Amino acid sequence: MAQVPGRTRVRQRPPTAKGFVFITMEDEDELANAAARADRTGMYCCPQTGAALAVLTKLRSGGVIKPSDRVVVISTAHGLKFTRFKAGYHEQTLEDVAAIHANPPPELPADHTVVSEAIDQFSPHAWG
Repeated sequence: MAQVPGRTRVRQRPPTAKGFVFITMEDEDELANAAARADRTGMYCCPQTGAALAVLTKLRSGGVIKPSDRVVVISTAHGLKFTRFKAGYHEQTLEDVAAIHANPPPELPADHTVVSEAIDQFSPHAWG
């Protein structure tokens, strides 16, 4: 049995799963931050995939999953199906979530010059 720290349950081990164990994640803070961390790579994943990635991180850091192991995390949906969750994370309004990867949108006036300058400020080519 895999031991995963935090609020998780190892409950599902159906006989048809051929030895696989299904772990349920119960910590919204961890799943939200794992999803946001994956978003930084361009994945824009759903909260359920964030839960799977959070458990993967725990199992890897706990040594249950070795560097040589192959792991498949199935993304069950796209983040666009969860726009309130995504926006709430980056606006830091989700209850019980410390959004460590928050990327809040800047508030800008409807002025072309100001918007262009803001884009230049945050554009990777502007960083040298």
